[in-house]
Amino acid sequence: MNTKRDVLMVIVALAAGLVGGVVSSWFLMGAPVFAQKAPQPEKVLQAERFEVVDQAGKLRAALGTASDGSPSLTLADQAGKSRATLGIASDGSPGLQLYDQAGQLRAALGWTQLEAIGTGETVNRAVSSLVLSDKNGKVIWQAP
Repeated sequence: MNTKRDVLMVIVALAAGLVGGVVSSWFLMGAPVFAQKAPQPEKVLQAERFEVVDQAGKLRAALGTASDGSPSLTLADQAGKSRATLGIASDGSPGLQLYDQAGQLRAALGWTQLEAIGTGETVNRAVSSLVLSDKNGKVIWQAP
């Protein structure tokens, strides 16, 4: 065996493989491919509203601000109906409202606005209040 010829054959094979790989990537890929840096996560995200939807595209949760600029978090059921709302009124008073499947307010903790049955008058509840209602919206228990 001729060692010079064997070494030369290996060098030619390596060079041909390298040239063939580069040329084929130009023809098949259109341009050479280079590794890219992995995207870095953002430190701060800003938006007026964030929404979470299910696989069907129905709204399941929303975090945003009301027209007066006060923040609110809404959670919805599978049908997309609002079932829980946590918010802060424009004066800074917090409130949590829970709704039934029909959309009727069933429980309110903290600040909330209720409509008085019969008169239709809007009543603002204090931050320290808890109100429970029946399926018709009638208050069945409240404190204070």
